[in-house]
Amino acid sequence: MFKLKGGRYWFSNGWNWPGIAALIGGTIFYWMIAYAFPQIRQNITAALPTIVFVALIYRIGMSRLE
Repeated sequence: MFKLKGGRYWFSNGWNWPGIAALIGGTIFYWMIAYAFPQIRQNITAALPTIVFVALIYRIGMSRLE
């Protein structure tokens, strides 16, 4: 875990691209729900669908690396 290079979490030169894509995609998705669909935000909060969306993006991205 604490290796500077080649460790378990090294991925691509220290960058986990599926993780970064999930972070950016999740932020955009959250803003879209929170501001474009305020009725969803008021009823169930934008966080719940965003959690599902980010988990799916990350899982799909990581499965392509394996």
